[in-house]
Amino acid sequence: MSVKALTCRFPRPDAVVRLYCFPWAGGGASFYSNWGKHIPDHIEVYGVCLPGRETRFKDPVCNNLSQILDEVTSAILSSCKGKPFAFWGHSMGALLTYEVARILKLQHNIEPVHMFVSGISAPHSEKRKKTTLNVREYSKEEFIELMRKLGGTPKEILENKDMMDIFVPPLRADYELIPQFSYDTPASRSAVFSCPVDVFDGKDDIEHDLQGWKDITTGSFSITMIDGQHFYLKEDYNTIKLCNYINLALSGCSL
Repeated sequence: MSVKALTCRFPRPDAVVRLYCFPWAGGGASFYSNWGKHIPDHIEVYGVCLPGRETRFKDPVCNNLSQILDEVTSAILSSCKGKPFAFWGHSMGALLTYEVARILKLQHNIEPVHMFVSGISAPHSEKRKKTTLNVREYSKEEFIELMRKLGGTPKEILENKDMMDIFVPPLRADYELIPQFSYDTPASRSAVFSCPVDVFDGKDDIEHDLQGWKDITTGSFSITMIDGQHFYLKEDYNTIKLCNYINLALSGCSL
């Protein structure tokens, strides 16, 4: 099933809960839509796909956060149809997870039954604000050099001009989205949710303010560190570990 912003590779119309997975900067929906083969039938997995990549390759990339949030929020509202739902987001995807969930809570009085976030400091964290890059003034060459320094982009892509012409526009658009996630102090933006929030990170990633995520909910909270670097979740054994964790966490959901 694919409705613009959402892709479901393993449809389960009788599933009890839907899991919506938000991409990291430059990422698409395919990685997450494959999680459906690792997760039991009571959970239906959707990957969120932003414009300019994968099934939406022909759509113009978008660096306007409000536009992205409007589209994704509308797609999820149309998709969930009253069923319980949960969110997963890694890196930039965790910020999208928070903001879409906040819109649903404040404007529609619904919230996820569970939020899983990974690989980034809490939205309101001063640590996140200090490390956020503003790339709007970067030339293409400067941006590519930044990608080399940050890591995470395969060498075979960085050294292939044709592939970079495809890869850079959506990645750059996403990096231009990140500074637009701007939040006040924790006191004015805290405890939006009552659902459980579970936070994950790679043990060898840079240090993030994970504890700050506790401020967004009155529900239960946990932090789990997993072997690996920033993209620890791409390792097959870590994918299985995460899917098993999510399955257990959502096993108590009911209509």
